[in-house]
Amino acid sequence: MIRTSPAKLVTVTSNQTISEAIATLEILDILAIDKAGILLVFAGLKPTALVVLESDIWANGETEKQIDQKVWLNLQFILDRLAIKYATHTNSMGAQKRMRIMNVYIAKETTLVREVALAHRHGDERLLGELFGYPPTSVQAFLDDDCIDPLELPESTTAVTSEDMKFLNHRLSKKNWENEISYLPTYAAQVRQLSPAIYARRLL
Repeated sequence: MIRTSPAKLVTVTSNQTISEAIATLEILDILAIDKAGILLVFAGLKPTALVVLESDIWANGETEKQIDQKVWLNLQFILDRLAIKYATHTNSMGAQKRMRIMNVYIAKETTLVREVALAHRHGDERLLGELFGYPPTSVQAFLDDDCIDPLELPESTTAVTSEDMKFLNHRLSKKNWENEISYLPTYAAQVRQLSPAIYARRLL
């Protein structure tokens, strides 16, 4: 079941509100790429993003572990203060890797949240690529299994620095990869402007 955030009259009304949300995000225990995704959705550069929360792993016979509620409550605080809509879906991975996973789908518009949540649940890779803001040629290459080997990519180009390349989060086509990374400097600069701390963490 996909759970959507309740309607809230939360509006970003001051720089202080934004600063408080970003300060909380900087210390939140989630992946740096997910933190960057939140900032890029907030800035309007990325249509949607997926944030993943994981519980600790439990052994066979142990009580199931739960998602850290402090992390989840802080994430809700951040999203609400940044006027970002969200929906969640939680499931448990069984067999050898026993853990609980919460997928948090985010966007500035509720309709986009529902679209990305359903596309993810249904495995619609083409729509997911579009909703995540990936270049169309890279999405098509992924569907056609015609992507360039990541090991063959240079660390940088004349237009994209090695730091910018750290913000790449999808596969690239063999023919158009240089065009497909042209947006990375904009992403990197926006994250750096909003949070130098998160930018620096993404470079590690």
